[in-house]
Amino acid sequence: MFRRKKRDEKVKEKPKSELMENPTEEETTEYLTTPTAVESASEDALLIKVEELYAGDLEQTGDVIDLEKHGKLTVKNLGETDRIFDVDLKLENVDHIQELTPEMEIPELGPQEAWEKEYTVEEADASELPFKFQEIINTNPDGSEPSTVLTYGHEMNIQIKLQFDFTNPLDTLTLEKELPYEMKNVSIVECTFGTPHLESNKLTWELSDISEDTTAVCVIGGKVEVNSIDPRTTGQSKISFSGKGERVTKLKVLGADGYVRCRIYVESDERDEEPDMWDNKLIIENRSEFPIELRKINVSDADNVYLDITFSENEVIIPANGKWESEPWSKQSEDIPMFKKSVNYTIKPEIISESLGKLNVKEKLLPVAYGTGEKSYSQTVFPSFRETPLSVVTSVCNSGSVTFSFLVIEDELPAYMTHKDLDSITVLIKKHKDSLEEDTETVLSKDMYQLSLEPEDFDVTSTKKLICKINTPIEPQSCVVLQYDALMVKPPAGLELSGQPLAHATLTEPAPQLDIPIDAKLETIQVVHLRRRLTWFKDIIPKAAPGTYEIILYLKNRSNMEIQNISLRDIIPTNFTLAEDDYTYPSRLIETTDEGEVREWTINGIEPDKEIEIRYVVEGKGQYHGKDLLVSY
Repeated sequence: MFRRKKRDEKVKEKPKSELMENPTEEETTEYLTTPTAVESASEDALLIKVEELYAGDLEQTGDVIDLEKHGKLTVKNLGETDRIFDVDLKLENVDHIQELTPEMEIPELGPQEAWEKEYTVEEADASELPFKFQEIINTNPDGSEPSTVLTYGHEMNIQIKLQFDFTNPLDTLTLEKELPYEMKNVSIVECTFGTPHLESNKLTWELSDISEDTTAVCVIGGKVEVNSIDPRTTGQSKISFSGKGERVTKLKVLGADGYVRCRIYVESDERDEEPDMWDNKLIIENRSEFPIELRKINVSDADNVYLDITFSENEVIIPANGKWESEPWSKQSEDIPMFKKSVNYTIKPEIISESLGKLNVKEKLLPVAYGTGEKSYSQTVFPSFRETPLSVVTSVCNSGSVTFSFLVIEDELPAYMTHKDLDSITVLIKKHKDSLEEDTETVLSKDMYQLSLEPEDFDVTSTKKLICKINTPIEPQSCVVLQYDALMVKPPAGLELSGQPLAHATLTEPAPQLDIPIDAKLETIQVVHLRRRLTWFKDIIPKAAPGTYEIILYLKNRSNMEIQNISLRDIIPTNFTLAEDDYTYPSRLIETTDEGEVREWTINGIEPDKEIEIRYVVEGKGQYHGKDLLVSY
């Protein structure tokens, strides 16, 4: 029960016909009627209705993105003939509702007349929802660690767990979810409450008669073929719900009262055999169409208090057109006795609270983890039983949409290959070749990575692992590149070596370790038995003109390998000059000696079983004596 606020405003004058039947200000109730959750069986009552509607968007975690809450407070006279006047409301939780105050007054309501007030709840948040919701995605349901990441090139099992933890009772709740169109073999793995239905990759989950402190779980499973690096949507969800009872609304009606036609009087009868002795009783006639509830009665005069009764809730209900009489009391008086009476009563209201909600759950994009790699050698054919230097480039690229938080590259050095030293290795990050961003390279400082070789004390004829651990984030469309010098140490002929690298990435998203094999473009090293065999000679052919000679230098590669960077040198005697040089391989003057000019012709390379000829013409006096041809490479 709640104390009624005393009103300082002037009491409105009422018609005399009503003053006789209605209580005066002194006689009005001191208490408000507490709300009842039980709807009246009769429509002849004062209806107080709270309707609130939630609308907004939630994250999959249940956090509110935005939430609006609108309401309407309705007070209606459901009667057919009688007015209800002086209706007072006691409200709670109006701190964030500008349109309402804790105490509100409605002067009167005619039959079937309603008073309405719409309002908005400011600063609505998830705590005002009648439940806590979360949608949990697991792309690794068979593993020990849950994941929200898809791996490129795999068919993956996916489970979607929908969970409600109800803090307030609800009549109904329906969740509709559009499942990803790529999701195949969809089934309901588990459902602890309600009735789920699957049709055309759409889930409809219906729940009813939901009690508070209830947890409802529905798990859907399926498979997704990850054949592109584009993130996959988990599908949008929509939640609609309805509930009744004061707990489901923000606004609470703590109490209300109202008055109707009622006649209150005292009957006094002087006893037949005892003059001046009066028997008295209080009579209350409910002359309205509504039941009323008595709250408190006090009858007194200057000498005594004869009635002082406080009734408990629902103790005395006077039905429509009903009468209530008090226990009699006696008073001795020569004059007709006069009493001061105070009667508190109220019409019993019916209070209904209803809540509706329409919420959207934001879809989540599942990122795709994907790594690629390449390894290349400056040359792939090596001569047997020789020491041959080469350079190696190994790159691992983040080709997906998930950042690598930690990357380990295990670069294999094949048999007979050794690196120069760890300090000479360069580790850098650059943009992926397919990236639209500007191509930049950043050399990592040594505190961003660790290098080691396993085993440390190795046999050159066995394979080794060059291990690089990068502890700086590798963003999507970025590559880590290892550049180092190596040496092939006297490999025997007939070997085919690869040096297969492997990379392992730890992701920033919850997910198992990503293994990145590097084999798509891996080059194979071949060791061949290469020995150089070369034939060269010189022809001198006199021309028709005296003192003119054509010189032909012959060179033939008889080996099974290309011979590169070959230099041919010849001397033009002092009494002769170069009249015409070879067009294909022009010569250059090296030096001038007492014997004549030393000239050099350079050939970049000769393939096996190929030969070349260099022709030039000299002019001079006297006899031309050819010198020995000098060949170097």
